[in-house]
Formats: sequence, C-alpha cells, structure tokens
Amino acid sequence: MSQSVVPVVESKQIDTSPTLTFEEYRFYQTDSDLQYELYKGKLIPMPTATVLHIKICEYLVYKLQRYLAEHNLDLVAKTGLGVRTEEDTSRIPDVVVCTQSLLEQAAARPGSGILDFEEMPLLVIEVVSQNRRADYVIKRAEYELANVPE
Repeated sequence: MSQSVVPVVESKQIDTSPTLTFEEYRFYQTDSDLQYELYKGKLIPMPTATVLHIKICEYLVYKLQRYLAEHNLDLVAKTGLGVRTEEDTSRIPDVVVCTQSLLEQAAARPGSGILDFEEMPLLVIEVVSQNRRADYVIKRAEYELANVPE
C-alpha cells in the first residue's frame, strides 16, 4: 500500500500593507480610533492601553508638570506627541518632555503633532507594555540613534 506524498510548502506571510513616507504618515487618517506608529514606512498599530498603563502615564505627566512649574522651567510634559526617529519612522512615546517652543512649532504645522529630526525632545518615556522587546530594545535604540538625550 503506497501513500501519496504531498509536498508541504511552508507558507510565508507577505506584507502587502502600503508603505508610507514620513510626510504621508503625518497626514494619515483612519476611520478607527486606533493609533499607528510608522516603522520603516509601515504602519504599526498600537494596542489599546490598559487602565494601569493610562494611570501610570497620567501620574508621570502630573509629577513632571509639577516639577517643571516649581522650578520655573520652560518645558512641558505631554502624551500623544510623536517623535521622528528615522527617515520613515515615527514613534508615539507615552510621555515626551520638550520646550514649549518645540510644542508650539509642532502644533503650528498641518498634520499630526510630531517632532521632526531637528526638534528633539529632552526626554521620552515608554511605559513598558506587553511587547517588551519593542520597548526595551527597538525603540530604545531608535531614540538613541535619533540623539534623544534621555
């Protein structure tokens, strides 16, 4: 009795999502409430934050804003502000600390609020999520290559 041998072909997923430039990403709109980061031209959906994650970010912004105000520093702490890290890569850190003037520059431009290469923040904070590798390794290396001081 002979059995037919059916070749098993390992299926590889082919990425067919569109590739965007940084400028296209700045103006990208979607119907969903989902936020996206741009990584080497590809849209990376950001998971919805847990309540704990939100509370940690709010606490950090509160403490930083109090410190900055008490020391009369012309700096702001914000959530939701993007940071361009490479040619076609932009991240949305959990907390960004930058000068008030940099925030105003980003706000005055059409499109999403993203700090460009020459507008580096002083500090970015990533509250570690389920994707520890992305937060500890990939994003950390990107911020370092983009010369974000802290």
